[in-house]
Order: sequence, then structure tokens, then C-alpha cells
Amino acid sequence: MPTGQLLPAILLVGVSYAGREHSTLAMSLLTVGIALTGFQYGGGLFLSPGDIAPRYTGVVYGISNTMATLPGFLSPMAIGYLTEDQSQEQWRVVFFISAAIYVFGSLFFNLFASASLQPWAQPSSDDYEVTVQTPQEEFLEERL
Repeated sequence: MPTGQLLPAILLVGVSYAGREHSTLAMSLLTVGIALTGFQYGGGLFLSPGDIAPRYTGVVYGISNTMATLPGFLSPMAIGYLTEDQSQEQWRVVFFISAAIYVFGSLFFNLFASASLQPWAQPSSDDYEVTVQTPQEEFLEERL
């Protein structure tokens, strides 16, 4: 997770200082930073729900994905409020906030994340096992 969150945070800080006169550098840093966020998907985002609650993976992922979409429609309003004059200093604040969110997410995940099966996801004693046999398996058993 650190590669997928801390390196993009560092690159976002670099973008905030690049300025308009170095737009190619700013776009390169932003592109590489966003590309590096891909490292977090295989290392935690997609695997964690299955590790902590295999029986409820879809529900857990659905809840986390819902929470993850909130910034998608709240951030444009916040950015519009923060960058009324569109100055480099105002955009620097936006990039610093984004970098801080990356750092906070990395720290929180590394301190509190666990791949242990959670107690609420443990099978209870009243659960029962269902065995499904396909027609092909039935046919093979009859032949033997």
C-alpha cells in the first residue's frame, strides 16, 4: 500500500510546485502519480473484503465502494470553493489536501488493516452445508 499511496502523495506535492511554466512536468508527475495508485488495488482494496469476510465479500466491498464514491461528487464542490481565483497558491492547497488524504489512507490502512477473518463473519453453529451434485456427476456415479 505505501507505493500506491505515499509515492502519489509525494508526486502531487511536486505538481503543486511545478506551476504553469512547467506544465509538461506537472502533467508527467500527475500521470505517474495516478498510475502508481494502481499498486493499491492488488494489495488491499480488492483482496481485503475477501480476507475479512469471505461469506459477505460482496456486501463489504459494496459498502466500501459506496463510501469511496462520496469524494467523487463532493470534491468538485470543495475544489470550486477553494480555487475561486484559480491561483497557483489555491491549487497548491488542493494538491496538498489530496496528498494528505493519500498519506492518511496509507497510515490508517497500515496501522489498522487486518486480513484476519472477522468474528461477525464466522459461520454460526446453525449454518448447514449444502452439497450440489451436477447431472454429470450423478451420471458418472451411476456408471461406477
